[in-house]
This record gives sequence, C-alpha cells and structure tokens, in this order.
Amino acid sequence: MGALLFRHGRATRRAGPASAPSRRGAIRNFIRTLTFKPGERFIMHIDSPLHQRLDMGRPGEATAPSRPEATGRLLESGPAPKTQPCEPFLSNGEKLIAFMLCDVMGELGSGSARLGHFVETAIKGGHYWALDWELRDIFHDRRHTLDAVRFVLDVLDMWVLLEGSSEALSDDDMARLAEAAPHFPEVRCPGFDPNLEEASYGIAFLLARNVKRFGRFRDRLDFYKPHKPTADRYRSMLRAYEPIRETIDGRTLTVEEMITVLGAWRK
Repeated sequence: MGALLFRHGRATRRAGPASAPSRRGAIRNFIRTLTFKPGERFIMHIDSPLHQRLDMGRPGEATAPSRPEATGRLLESGPAPKTQPCEPFLSNGEKLIAFMLCDVMGELGSGSARLGHFVETAIKGGHYWALDWELRDIFHDRRHTLDAVRFVLDVLDMWVLLEGSSEALSDDDMARLAEAAPHFPEVRCPGFDPNLEEASYGIAFLLARNVKRFGRFRDRLDFYKPHKPTADRYRSMLRAYEPIRETIDGRTLTVEEMITVLGAWRK
C-alpha cells in the first residue's frame, strides 16, 4: 500500500513501501493542523536606515526589547494616530547628497549660503527637529485633493466672467448693479483668506502666480491680503451661477444674471 502524503490538508497516495511510523507521523501532523494552528514564522529583511529608525524607538538599556520584539509590538499596536508631522529623517545617502548641495549653496553666497550652513549644522548635530521648524513649507503632510482644486477653479472662472462682464456694462446697468448688490461697490474678486482658508488660498496663489492660469489676479495685492473667510459664500454664488453657466457660449453676463450671482453672496 502506498504511503499517504498530506499537502495543504489533502491526502495523496504515493506508490511504494512505507513504514508504519512514517504513516503515523503523517497522520499525527495532519490532525495537529486541524486542531490548532501555531503562530506562523515571518522573516523580513530591512535595510540599515530602517534598522536605525527602529532602534531609535527602543530604550537604550539592557532590558530593551530585541528588534524582532520591538517590531512585533509595533505590528500589534498598529500605526499611532498622527497628531503632528513627524520630524524629517535622512538616510546616510541623503545626508551625503544634502552636504554636497550645501557646498554648492555656499559657493553661491548670500541667502543660499546661510541656508546651506543651517542645513549642514542641523544634520551634523542630529537636529532634525530644526529642519522641521525652519523649513515648514517643505516638511508637511499637506496634499490638496482634486475636489479642492476644482472648487478654486470654478470660483476663479466665475469671477473672471463677472469682472469682465462688469467692464462691458453701460453706465445705467452699472447703476442698477450697484443698487441691487451694494455689498460689491466694485465687482472684484475678494480672493481667499490665507489664514483660515489656507488650502484654497494656496491653490489660487499657485494658479495665478506660478501656473499663470488666471493673469487677471496675478499682481492684485488685495487678492492675497487677509480678510474674512469666503469659501461658503462662493459656494452659494456657484449654485446660482451653475444654471447660467450652461447657457454661456462666448458671451458676457447680463446685468440681471450678475445681480443673481452677486446677490447669492449674502445668502
């Protein structure tokens, strides 16, 4: 009788003689897999920089957990809630690149040299927190969504048409508009609040100043000054503007349409 081999819980028969102890051992192993499942051994290879980061989270004492124990605890606890951005960490290769760039910046002189000296000093002393403090515009977790970009695009598109249409109005229509929308003595986009609407402000700034998509707002200083939040009012205006936009085909807005859209600002 052929011996029974158990692979993945299924029995297969192999021709040839087999001793009774071998059969009993195979059957015993199969039953063991049905009754309990021991912990699976997991082997993971990590590079030296990751070793260093793992060791940074272990106390430097004789009773400190081993690397496998520390890794197991991290896996059991799961990722900790992120309440603030983590300070930057540079691998040895990244440090070398940073130091080479600092040398280049030193040759450029002026502000570049000062920045290069600061980065070099911070890395040498292990003061990564200083990089986070001083270069907050780089070390952050911001990532604007496409929905946020679309919202700003819609707002700026609407205001380009509003401002352009107001410039084409007659004096009589301008008087009507001023009477119906006194909150806008001048049809001019108020922009976004850089403190309370940082995401929308940053997107608008990039589009107007760097991408050069909306040249009308590029050099307008009042567009980038702090003022009251505007996003909710823009949403009200967009709701009033949406049905009108579907009828526009290369034309400007009528004074009635402008009154409808600007009037939604106060709702």
